[in-house]
Amino acid sequence: DDEDQDDEDQDDEDQDDGQDNNDEEEKNPANAATVTHLPLRETCASWNIPSSVISLLESDGISTLFPVQSAVIPYLLRSSLSNTKARAARDVVVSSPTGSGKTLAFVLPVIAALAPRRIRRLRALAVLPSRELALQVAEVFRRCARPAGLAVGLAV
Repeated sequence: DDEDQDDEDQDDEDQDDGQDNNDEEEKNPANAATVTHLPLRETCASWNIPSSVISLLESDGISTLFPVQSAVIPYLLRSSLSNTKARAARDVVVSSPTGSGKTLAFVLPVIAALAPRRIRRLRALAVLPSRELALQVAEVFRRCARPAGLAVGLAV
């Protein structure tokens, strides 16, 4: 009987641990596994992505955002959408398969944050682990930055 009670106590503890994980997902939407595909134009407009960038993405055949983008972009933009001048940095680590939308998940928030004020100086830096990836990401940044009136440089 004591063994049965110990097993039940362990089951209760396991259930409590699962509830703690749900609390963490509520605090950090980037952890949520239930994020779905969101409509591109309406969602990006609500995040202050320039309409010229949205039009570019639509011309590339993109009509919805991938789940990784739907989760990460609002998390990164949260501080930049506030009315304060100070913008808190947000570090994010995303592990997702190739082609899942990781690049746009960080390019779009950078464009949204920088587009309202055009200043010719270094304002954002992306550090990437390989030359090939840096070239690929730089091309995506250039394509999205151009319609917003921003310039992109590359150092490898």
